[in-house]
Amino acid sequence: GQHWWSTHRSCGCRCPAWRPQCWPLNWMHATRFFTAGMFRTRTFRSGDFDYFLRMDTDLFFVQRPDVDPFSLMADRGCAMVYDTISREAPGCHDGFDEMTLAFMNRVRYPGLSDEELLHVGHGPAAAGGQWTIGDARLFASESYLGFADFAAPGIYRDRWADQLLLMRGLALFGPRSSAPVGALEPAG
Repeated sequence: GQHWWSTHRSCGCRCPAWRPQCWPLNWMHATRFFTAGMFRTRTFRSGDFDYFLRMDTDLFFVQRPDVDPFSLMADRGCAMVYDTISREAPGCHDGFDEMTLAFMNRVRYPGLSDEELLHVGHGPAAAGGQWTIGDARLFASESYLGFADFAAPGIYRDRWADQLLLMRGLALFGPRSSAPVGALEPAG
């Protein structure tokens, strides 16, 4: 048979009629899980570890890594590691900046975000690749999860990828922002 991508339009189309065909529903459900659901599992809530590694099922190690990425992250104060940082394609981040501002207003965002992680060029920054290593404490925090929940409708409506939400969460609540990583209360 013919590969699915060769017979359907690719990411970046702005036509709402094509969006469900661009990214299947199971991909959107996985994106929702990777941005919030997995951080709410008993494993993450146990607090028994500081960092996590998430790999897509079609990726594997061919040899043992030369360094321990978790020790390296701890030594350097990193909150997330990825194989590339890029700008998300037009049509794949429609309304994302506006949603972020609405979230910040809703919770009366109390700090300064990491400006270098907000945008790359003229679009929101995205961490690309088929794996993510991150700080479990940051991504399981009520602050980040509140943001992920607020942004979740855009996964289904606008095809926002997990890499967008993770990078924006890092910009808002990571080590180079000045926002506290506790529970943010919605504005009265």
